[in-house]
Parts: sequence; C-alpha cells; structure tokens
Amino acid sequence: MNNLELINIFYRQNKDIPEYMDIFFETNFGTLKYNITSLDFREFNEFGEMNRGDEIDNLRNKYGKLYIDEVRITYDSNMYLLISGNFILAIEYILNSSFTHSVQEFRVIEDIHGSNKSEFDDFKELDIVTLPSLPV
Repeated sequence: MNNLELINIFYRQNKDIPEYMDIFFETNFGTLKYNITSLDFREFNEFGEMNRGDEIDNLRNKYGKLYIDEVRITYDSNMYLLISGNFILAIEYILNSSFTHSVQEFRVIEDIHGSNKSEFDDFKELDIVTLPSLPV
C-alpha cells in the first residue's frame, strides 16, 4: 500500500478573505490543496512565496515520518487530519468579533490516546473525507 507522507505545510493569506488561508500540503505524491471541504492534488511550485509551517519539523522529530492516515470534516467545515495515528492536525474556523469572518487557524492535538482521547473519539464520529487518488 502506498502511504501519503506529509513533507511540508505551506500557507498564505487568501486574497479574497483576509481571515482565511490558502493551504498546501507537500506530500511524497505531489501537492494537496486544501479546499475547505476536500483535498485535491494540484500542480503548484510557488512555495517560495508562502509561509512554511515550521511546527512540522518538531512533529517529525518527535514522531518520525508523518503520514496522512485519515481526514474528517465537521458540518461547519473544520477539517481534521489524523497523522501517523499519533496526533490530529486541525484546520478550524474560530469566531472572532473583531473580524468580518471567522479566523482560520491551525491546531495540533497530541496525546490522542491519553489526555486528549475524547477529541480522538469525537474525530471518529465526523464525516470522512475521501482522499484523492494517488497519482501514478
């Protein structure tokens, strides 16, 4: 079986909605673009113009190679990626009265088999997102 390895996360402010981000996941099979309710492979090579999620290095040092095991979504478009069965990478929309729209944020949920087991249990109840077919 081919595993989808997460290599890097890149993001930049969305041109249309400043509180949102354009998010790209660099994988061993190509670049996945975050589309609010789905992930799709895209040709993309403008990483130099984007911010890199540096936390990925700490997570890789702690857990080893990072694989996207499963992706789930809430009714209000929060997306949760189960990574290597060890932690959840959350992309969430947080209400904030200082802005026109919700503010989009990343959150890492660790210790999903211990102190954050309830968050992992909640994750398993969410709607699953079908990952795109791996390019050949």
